[in-house]
This record gives sequence, structure tokens and C-alpha cells, in this order.
Amino acid sequence: MSKIVINNLCKKYNGKLAIKNLSCEIGHGELTAVVGRSGSGKSALIRTICGLDAVDAGEILMDGVVVNKLEPKDRDVAIVLKNVAIYPQLTVFENMAAGLKIRKAPKEEIDKRVKEAAKILGLTQYLQRQAKNLTAGQKQRVVLGRAIAREPKLIILDEPLEGLEQGLRAELVTEIAKLNKRLNINFIYTTQSANEALVIADKIMFVEEGELVQYATPLEIYDMPNNLPIAAYFGVPRINLLPAKLEKSEQNLYALVEGGKLKLDNELSAEALKEYVGTGRNVTLAFRAEDVVLCEENGLEIAVESIDKINDDLSIAVVYSTASDNAIRFNAVISAEQGQTVNVAIKNKRALLYDTKTENLIK
Repeated sequence: MSKIVINNLCKKYNGKLAIKNLSCEIGHGELTAVVGRSGSGKSALIRTICGLDAVDAGEILMDGVVVNKLEPKDRDVAIVLKNVAIYPQLTVFENMAAGLKIRKAPKEEIDKRVKEAAKILGLTQYLQRQAKNLTAGQKQRVVLGRAIAREPKLIILDEPLEGLEQGLRAELVTEIAKLNKRLNINFIYTTQSANEALVIADKIMFVEEGELVQYATPLEIYDMPNNLPIAAYFGVPRINLLPAKLEKSEQNLYALVEGGKLKLDNELSAEALKEYVGTGRNVTLAFRAEDVVLCEENGLEIAVESIDKINDDLSIAVVYSTASDNAIRFNAVISAEQGQTVNVAIKNKRALLYDTKTENLIK
């Protein structure tokens, strides 16, 4: 178990900043998902943490010790890179023991650690099988087993499930989350999959152009994203985003949208009220499909255009406002029939407001 502190970390490649003054603190035994689009700086971050690349500025501390100048082998970090190869002609045991043999661990210790890792991962019966005869899922478990057998302070998984079919990915994501809790070792898991991050992580780091935009629990990321790119990145179906303006009437706050208005219960600061309410300034109203409810009054009249069944328990309606020629469309989880006209509102305290220009959350 290790506490990891990163202070004002900077990393350049060919003179261009890939990581910009990034700071965070990862608690003992936490599984941290590093999320962002391709080129966001995820790989640069984990390469500096494990020591594959040198730090240009800032500090990385593990259990209070600055590790900036330590070689990768001296940081007690195991890393599983995407598309990492296993040795097809070697047995599962030999593959899992490879790292320990390089470190010249005693034979008895290697035997003990590999067998313990194999038991955890359900690989005991395959220890003498050649790796080339394994399924894709079993091969991925062997790679994980190689990292676990080392008993490091930190395991870094850099998009380890990329290229695997969806069902197997989902299965392995669940296994990795359980593994983290069972071993009580820090995991850092990079992924482009928003859903994987929400399922697997204790905390999520959303990185964009080398900057840490938000570092929070999955629930906080989902419920209160700091900006529009994060809001749009997480959630299926995609969060609804409607152009709007704000006004107050009889002490109630409303979002004026094409075709009507929606009553809001957002508690805005005095500064935000002055800047956005009644000023005609453009904002973006954001809300998730599951936060749309039917109502009798003070709602937006919409018609149900189509209904898409996601699974046995969930159907998503695509709806549009009826009071304007330029109808807005959005998703909603409501009990209604195709072609039906109903009034809808947004659940209490579930609407989000963003500045259209800066894309930042309005508080």
C-alpha cells in the first residue's frame, strides 16, 4: 500500500508541454482511473510516475519519499502496458515468474508468489500450459499475474483491455476492481472508456491537454462535472445539452429554451445571479435522461418522437418541444407512448448550468 502525492508536475516532449502543473493526492489502496481522449496526456502521466520518462518540473512522492530521480526498478511499481506481449512458447508459470527472475528472487519465493497470484486469478490449473494455447482473457490474466506476483506498492494499467471484445472487457474490469480491494495495492488505470472508469474507480482523474480538469469520485464526476467536455464524456445516453437563457419570475429561476421554459431549483451564487439572470447571456442547460420527469404544470410540452429500448429495464424516449418550429430534441426516461404529448420537468437539483463561452460550470 502506498500514498502517492504529485506536486506541480510538468513534462515536455519535443519542447511541447504534455503535462501542465498537475497536482493530486492518491490515497492508500485506491484505484484511480485516468481518463481522457487520445493525446490528452494520460500516457505521459503514467510514464513519469513509473520512471520510464524523466520529470521536467515538480515532484512525485511515494510514502513521503521523492522518487523523481529513482530508476523504474527502484520505485516498486509494476506496469501493464496496452498490447503487452507474453512469451507464447513459455508456460503460464514461466510468464508470471519472468519479472521475479529478472530481479533474482529466490526460487522458493518465486514459486510461492506465482502460485498465490495464479490462485487469485483462477489460473492454477493452467500454470503448466503454454501461453500460446490460452484464450485472450486468460492471456490478459497472465499479464496481470506477472504484475501481482511482484507484490509492488503500485500497479499501473495503461489501457490494458484495449482491443478485447466488449463482453470480455466488462468481465475483466470487474475482476480488476475486485483485485484492487483484495490486494489493497494502489492501482492506476488509464482508459478512454467513460463507463469503465465509472465502474472501476475510487477516484477519477479527467485529463485534457495535459491539465487535470477534475479529480473526484465517480458519483461526483457524473453528477457535477466541472465543464461541458466532462459532462458530455460520461453517461449513456449522452447528457442533454440545450441552449438557454436565465430569468427570474416571482422568485423562481427559469431556463428559457426554444419552445418554452423549465423551472430550476439551482442555488446560484450572488455573483452568478448578477452575471447570468436576466442579462440575456447565453448558457447551456445540461441534464441527464433519467432526470426528466412528467409533470402537470410549469413544465415543457414535448412530443415523443421515438422510443429506443436499451434493455429489459430501460427505454429511452427521444422527445422534442412542440411550441416552436425550431424544435429542440433530447433524451428522456419517461413512461410515455410514441406520438404522445406530455409535459416534462427536470428533477429537483438535477439541472446543471454552464457558461456557453467558457464551458465551465456555473455555481
